[in-house]
Amino acid sequence: MKAMVKRFIKLIVGLAVLAFGIAMSYSANLGMAPWDVLNDGFSKVLPISFGATSIILGLVILVFDLLLKERVGFGTFLNILLIGSIFDLIVAAGVLPSYLSCISYEEQLAPRLVMCILSLIPTSLGLYLYMSAAFGAGPRDSLMCAVTKRLPIPVGAVRMVIEGCALLAGWLMGGTVGIGTIILVLGNGPVMQLVFRIFRFDVKTLHNETIPETLRSLKKLCKKGNDLGIEK
Repeated sequence: MKAMVKRFIKLIVGLAVLAFGIAMSYSANLGMAPWDVLNDGFSKVLPISFGATSIILGLVILVFDLLLKERVGFGTFLNILLIGSIFDLIVAAGVLPSYLSCISYEEQLAPRLVMCILSLIPTSLGLYLYMSAAFGAGPRDSLMCAVTKRLPIPVGAVRMVIEGCALLAGWLMGGTVGIGTIILVLGNGPVMQLVFRIFRFDVKTLHNETIPETLRSLKKLCKKGNDLGIEK
């Protein structure tokens, strides 16, 4: 039971740290993240909102994850449900310096660049924490894992290529791109790979626990606990 609880705590902490990193890049106000550029682009060519686009694309990518036989677990859906909520709390609480009122790239550029670059660290650390809990990755991270397992390419390069494709598609549809977007595309992959290497985490050997498997494990643990209680 303790091992299960530790993994669950690792999952939640990882998602919170990841949301903090995303909030940092957002507050720097130097451009949208690659996947958000894609969401923005779709929302401009289709009669649907940015948020609806994000959900729809997430579900579409999830279908591809399943076709690639990537294992989906509780972490996959907690990723979808919690990151946005935690992000909103961080931004609303004002725990980060915000440059959202800046209307030009030149205005307070130095601290904004620093914040955007530093955001790469909690983003990558959060990815490691929640993915290594092995409860399943979010749709976009699952796609990264699925491709990495099938190609002789480092995970950092895979992430950079996937985000680059999302950025290009979004930009061609009119999505908003800034210098921060380029920083995130070029920096996310290498920093993430460095963090994974430090913690000796290899996504190719990752075996995510599916929802039925987690439920069976919990059932066994509860039964074992009840049996021990009866013996006492």
